[in-house]
Amino acid sequence: MAKRRRPKHVRRGDARLRHPRHHAPSTPRTHPDTSDVPFIPELRLALRRDGIDVLLQVCLMIETALASQPGTPEATVGEDVDAALAALTDSFVEVDIAETTAALHVIAAFTSDESLRERIDAVVRGRRQPMPALIGDLESTRVRRAVTLNLSDGDGTDYVIEVDWPDGVRRCAALTLSGDSGMVDAYLATMGLDEFVSTIRNNPRTAATVVTPVPLSRARRFMSAGLRHLALSEPAPTLADNPLWPAVRHLLAWLTARLPANLEAESLSDTESLDATADPRDLVEAFLSSPQAEDLSREPDGRDAQIAADIFRFATDTGDHDPLRWNAKRIENLLVDWMHEQPDRDLAYRERVPHVLRQVITYCGERLDTGPAERTRLLGTIAELEPVYGKLAETTVKLHENQRIIESFGTGDGLFEAYVLRSLATSVGGEDVLDALDTTALPEEPLDLDAVSADIRDDVQRIAGLVDAAVLDDFGIEGRTACRRLLSAVAAGDPAIFRRGSNERTTAAAIAWLAGRANRLIGEPHTPPAAEILRRFSVKDVRQRAETMQRAIGVKASRTDTRPVLADPRFLVASQRRAIIDERDRYRRALAASERANADEDPEG
Repeated sequence: MAKRRRPKHVRRGDARLRHPRHHAPSTPRTHPDTSDVPFIPELRLALRRDGIDVLLQVCLMIETALASQPGTPEATVGEDVDAALAALTDSFVEVDIAETTAALHVIAAFTSDESLRERIDAVVRGRRQPMPALIGDLESTRVRRAVTLNLSDGDGTDYVIEVDWPDGVRRCAALTLSGDSGMVDAYLATMGLDEFVSTIRNNPRTAATVVTPVPLSRARRFMSAGLRHLALSEPAPTLADNPLWPAVRHLLAWLTARLPANLEAESLSDTESLDATADPRDLVEAFLSSPQAEDLSREPDGRDAQIAADIFRFATDTGDHDPLRWNAKRIENLLVDWMHEQPDRDLAYRERVPHVLRQVITYCGERLDTGPAERTRLLGTIAELEPVYGKLAETTVKLHENQRIIESFGTGDGLFEAYVLRSLATSVGGEDVLDALDTTALPEEPLDLDAVSADIRDDVQRIAGLVDAAVLDDFGIEGRTACRRLLSAVAAGDPAIFRRGSNERTTAAAIAWLAGRANRLIGEPHTPPAAEILRRFSVKDVRQRAETMQRAIGVKASRTDTRPVLADPRFLVASQRRAIIDERDRYRRALAASERANADEDPEG
């Protein structure tokens, strides 16, 4: 057996080998008491998994600490968060274990309080626990680039940032901003941006996603706005049911704060411009100076400029807050909802909106170089929505006008009286007709087919027979004559109504309903219910057919009218004309009294 060689630094007879008392004293290893320190088991599990898990766990701790502070549950930056971080630091500095050291590294990176950061740095410099690379050098985290993701028929925009983490791994973080101003999703992806985009494009459901590079400063602006919006509202269901959402929210806020705040700090791609982050007023000026606005009035205070300002304000205040980026859902939100909530916009203004919007969409498409196919698709969306928008615009104007009239009732300013007189004139066909109205009873007369096309006369005759049988007892001779006259006028005005193979009973019911409601013969106190007349024809609803018939006689129907307007005294029975004359005289007297009173109060006016 070979003789063991003695190390050179150990002399023969070295006392350290012969006498145990010369050995370094051995003390049992002790573990700090962590029974009063919160979150230690959760942090221990996170450390065993991944540095990102540690980050998320600390973010959950921040959320819990904020929840205990009244009035600050939705904070993500500022003094409230710093106060919560300081409270957590107090819990961790006295317990020297890996879990608290990891938490302190994260808190130091998240806080904006320099004194707190210096305090933590002094503590962790004296600790020796090895840290995951991502946690130990968290301050070197860098956001490399940002893109937006848009499905052509989707609602909202994903702002995706690619992050270089200190562990050498690139991961993505994203915030989805919906077209109706609500946050709908937030998520992290354990892959770089190229792989992430490739995954999306390889999925048949998302293959049509448009990926657009954006400046980091613009990503910061819109992501910050989305986080602020969430702080002022309830989270969307997709977030409220996600237990990790509070953690993701704080992590996204921290990453967003690391993005450059201005365009001067980075270069722009060829498809971007200062317009993307400009004040809406600057956008309006740039738009009106563009070739796309060539056929618009370019007066700064003109109607077209006001419409453009409203459109850009909508785009800036809602959804992803990007005034240049449009999709079908955003156009629908503008035309079907938002525009009708704006007060003090007259009908001429509202009727002009679709035309100006087309030019805005074209301008924005040119700025972002979205391509002709996408612009054509969006312009088609406007065309599809325009009929619905037109009806809503007319209704909105009437509702706003009615609201002003209701508010003016009893004030003596004459607004309500003037409105009633205008309505009466409309119901009979104009001011002159209203002045000349008489109360001569309608005579009994047969159906007049002279102006009716020969190919539909038999159909019209059968419909008249259905009407006569159903209404004579309740409408009387005058009411039956009114129905016959109305039927003849409709058939002469739009023969196509009777050539479409439509149900004759529905057509007859619509004639009876129109004449009955316009003459207060049904649906009024002491008269048969309108539904009872319709039941006689085995019909439940005729409003759509009735509106078509009103158009046939030159009347623009409105759902806000108390009674259907026929705009011709030939269709009105004597009792209805008498009621109109009485209202006319009463409100003219009231209006004259208001004018005299106002003149007395303001003799110089």
